[in-house]
Amino acid sequence: MAVSPETFVAEWGDALAKGQASLFVGSGVSLEAGYGSWSDLLETCAKELRIKLHRLDDLAMVAQHYLNQGGNRGAELRQTIRDSLSPVPDDRLPRSLKILARSQLRTIWTTNYDQIIEQAWKQQGLHLDVKRNQEDFKVAPPPWADGTLYKMHGCVGDLDSIVIAKDHYDQYAASREGFFTALAADLIGKRMLFLGFGHRDPNLAIMFSTLRRMFGNGAARHFSLARRPKAELSEDQDEVDRRFDLWVQDWEVRYGVKFVEVNNWDEVPALLGRVELRTVRESVLISGSLPEIASEAERELPSAVAEAVAGLLPGEGFRLVSGFGLTIGSAAISGLLGALNRTGQPSLRLDRHMLLRPFPQPAPGEVPDPALWRAWRQEMVSRAGATVIIAGAKREADGTLSVADGVMEEFRMTLDSGRVPIPIGATGHAAARAWTATQTELARWPWYPRDAFKALNNPSLPPQALARAVQAVLREFKKVRAL
Repeated sequence: MAVSPETFVAEWGDALAKGQASLFVGSGVSLEAGYGSWSDLLETCAKELRIKLHRLDDLAMVAQHYLNQGGNRGAELRQTIRDSLSPVPDDRLPRSLKILARSQLRTIWTTNYDQIIEQAWKQQGLHLDVKRNQEDFKVAPPPWADGTLYKMHGCVGDLDSIVIAKDHYDQYAASREGFFTALAADLIGKRMLFLGFGHRDPNLAIMFSTLRRMFGNGAARHFSLARRPKAELSEDQDEVDRRFDLWVQDWEVRYGVKFVEVNNWDEVPALLGRVELRTVRESVLISGSLPEIASEAERELPSAVAEAVAGLLPGEGFRLVSGFGLTIGSAAISGLLGALNRTGQPSLRLDRHMLLRPFPQPAPGEVPDPALWRAWRQEMVSRAGATVIIAGAKREADGTLSVADGVMEEFRMTLDSGRVPIPIGATGHAAARAWTATQTELARWPWYPRDAFKALNNPSLPPQALARAVQAVLREFKKVRAL
């Protein structure tokens, strides 16, 4: 039996948040980026062999027949692979990969040759240590690596590493034992998501016979997103459904893999978005700004509120996300560090308690790049489950203060991405405007404590009281399990 999307979101999302999840990317993800299938790749080989490729062909054997013809066919096949897998523009990267690249996965696996995984992670400012062949295991992971990508069948960037023909598979266990050792560790200690594998994927039989050989029937519970196949040509849909259900049952019984059924692949990004939201709900973005031209009296309340709110985050089990906004950012960081010092928690692992994303500053005389700053804001919002908005003012040319467009943009991104806004309207400026806008949207969050929300807009309350109102909202938010 397939599991519900809700079960998948809860179980794999929690494993991901704890660093106990892994990902295995199949050919369906590459198809989404516009690359051809393995059958497409071998079509030229089949023509030279004077055969037609059929749906149930052993494609590794077809590649082997081609190589058996001798001559320079190995080089020709590698060149075909290179020509077929040229880089894609960033806007063609699958949405699923973009979401997963933000998820802080430490290990990613794939049997695909292309480089869209590396590209998606790089787009997020992350760098992967890539293992393409056995020799790569002799080199220690670099200290700058944000994760490890295991390309079990090689990479277009190293054509000698490609695994495609039957002979390659026959010699795989002896020639690439490093992959099996690392895979065993992930399958034992983590919960893996298989993404982009169809039930007729030619790599599955080899992959899961290996898994069974390692663990028997005792493998950990993993997940696979799958779409029920449609009948082709003269096939009977009832027969196709029955075979699919038996296949799903076999994966669960023999391999410990639970299926999450989707109607079409377009549903996958939304499902992974729910997982992402679950994993970041223990992080809180403090958004806001207040230029130095503001008077001391104007800065006093917002600064004290930012410091007080950030100071309560560690005790509530939340991590601070900050873009180092003027005045507000430094006050928030000060509040968090002060709270950590008071509790005696070690400060050597500050990454557990804060994620800082200082905005890239233009050179003197230049203006900020709006597209870059917009992407930066989206990155920060995506890293948190809730956004606390404090003040949010900018300096006009005449020296007066007005609502900061960037803080309002972060507020809108919070709403659009399904995050929870906590605007402290009492601090004025963008926060006041966001509080009014949120008031009309409160029905979206039935659990939102109305008394606490009302208190957020009370300028007569002292900073600690406003912080306690934020605390009340966060405590209710933390109880919410269905995302």
